[in-house]
Amino acid sequence: MKGKHKVFLIGLFLIVVSLFFFFFKNKESKVRDSVAVSNSNSSYANMDSLIKYNSPELEYQVKFLYSKALESGDSLKLAYANYYKVRADTKKYKMDSISVDLDKAFYFSKSSKNSDIEARINYEYGVLHGYRGEFDRSLKYFFLAKDYFENRNEKELIRVYIMLGLTYFYLENIEKSQLNFNNARSLLRSKEDPVSKAVLDTQESLVFVHEKEFDRARVGLESALKTFESFNDTLNVTYTLLLLSDLEVKTERSEKAIEYLDYLYEITSKSFNGSFLGHVFLRYGDVYYLKGDYDRAIAYYKRGLERTGDYHFDFKTLKNVSDLYFKIGKYNEAYHYLDRYHVIKDSIQGKGVFNRIESMENEYSLKEREHEKELNTQKYKSQMNLYLMFIILIVVGILFVYFLYTNKKKSLYIATIENKRLEEKMKKENEIQRIRMEQYELELSSKEELHILQKQLHQFEKSANKELQSLHAKQFDMDMEAMNRKLSAINLQLLSKNELLDEIESVIRNGADNSDQLLVDLKDSIRGFRNHEKDWERFNEVFLKLHPDFQKNLRFKYPDLTKTEVRVCMYLKMRLDNTEITSLLNITHQSLNRTRSHVRKKMSLKRADDLDELISSI
Repeated sequence: MKGKHKVFLIGLFLIVVSLFFFFFKNKESKVRDSVAVSNSNSSYANMDSLIKYNSPELEYQVKFLYSKALESGDSLKLAYANYYKVRADTKKYKMDSISVDLDKAFYFSKSSKNSDIEARINYEYGVLHGYRGEFDRSLKYFFLAKDYFENRNEKELIRVYIMLGLTYFYLENIEKSQLNFNNARSLLRSKEDPVSKAVLDTQESLVFVHEKEFDRARVGLESALKTFESFNDTLNVTYTLLLLSDLEVKTERSEKAIEYLDYLYEITSKSFNGSFLGHVFLRYGDVYYLKGDYDRAIAYYKRGLERTGDYHFDFKTLKNVSDLYFKIGKYNEAYHYLDRYHVIKDSIQGKGVFNRIESMENEYSLKEREHEKELNTQKYKSQMNLYLMFIILIVVGILFVYFLYTNKKKSLYIATIENKRLEEKMKKENEIQRIRMEQYELELSSKEELHILQKQLHQFEKSANKELQSLHAKQFDMDMEAMNRKLSAINLQLLSKNELLDEIESVIRNGADNSDQLLVDLKDSIRGFRNHEKDWERFNEVFLKLHPDFQKNLRFKYPDLTKTEVRVCMYLKMRLDNTEITSLLNITHQSLNRTRSHVRKKMSLKRADDLDELISSI
């Protein structure tokens, strides 16, 4: 039965694995694409950052990347190298040179079959065609980029929405322009990206100026200018200054406009080619037109148009020049510029352009609907696959329950037999456990009795040791008392001898006339005095037994002490007073004080220190 059970479980496992494989197989290619895009993005994230924040290392890094790509010969690396070269040239406003590099990047991207770089190049094509005023083609490439970046790369999608908003503004479709700007701002709310926000504020100000919300436009442009200056983004600084000067002309603040233009002229004359400087001259023309200085206005307009050509960015200036010539009565020149204005306007906003854009939008809308339909179909298939897997799992579950039910009786029978065996085993184990418990209790009682005996023995030993220590202490006290008595006896002998010497001295002083008798008395006194050193040796012997380390420690700490000074210290250790010490040493109180003073100096004692206490502590 165990074999059948194992076979059933293996079959069930295979069914579940097959279901999961069937459910997730359609997602495998999408996961691979996602990983590939993630890898390519992470590889070039540093370059994106250098370009975005206008790093001084940008030019060197682009050249290095390009040389490495040429060495490798890899199509994808060459595509990215040319792409970043285009972006770096755009930052420097080298618009005339980017077309060739962009075509190279497009060629290599097709060879590499990498969707991410293709979408990035489509975006740059959109920027290039927008610069040329070919807005229908610009929208085409922006739509291609948007189609890829949606649900894949929000940072790039923000850039696409901003450029779509700007393109629709130049096509005078303010509604769609604002819609795309709003989409970009919605994505930026969840990101810390000050540069992208500043770019959006700059481009959106065009809509605000069109709607005559001048204060709102000014706030956005001034905030963006501070951001670009903080990141040293020269191109965006110049573009923002252009828009600020246009705004000030719109609001008839000519002096403020000139202030911005002077700052702009200083930057562009150092950083860019003559083409960008032409845009500055055209703004000067607008300012002097506003101020009524028509001659200077015409002069600046001509200088600007010579440098910029008739690109869409400033094509409305042609209308201003035409109006200006009408005012001063030069009608031939006025009609000439008016014709140029209408030609460019028709190429940008003509009916044919709008028809192409409408056709392209319809085509893109159709593709979006088809894509949405495809997504819905895939979603429906996924749901159906999920339902199918759920149903199969339910069927498998029912079969499994049935299998369990058919084996229930046999399992119960086996369980009954095993229960009986378990009961018998439990009885035997309980009996063994009971015997072990009895044995454990006996061992425990024996251990407790042994512990009690050990405790009593310990108390007895403790009591005996205490009594023995008491006897030793009593014996020590008795020995100390005997030695003290012996020392006292020696001291008395010394005192009596000194008294005898005093008496001899008195005899000599009183019997100076009888020389023979005096000589006899002196000899007796000297003979008796010779035994003084023996008495001192007996005293020293007893002192060493009472204080064995005193002399050694004293001489070790203070080796300069004389013999007499050491004896004085020994007497102080015995706590004798000054009278007793002078009598024992047979010296005067003055001599004793002098000796104590010498001892204090050699011990380096201060006036507040007590000599007797120091001697007692040694």
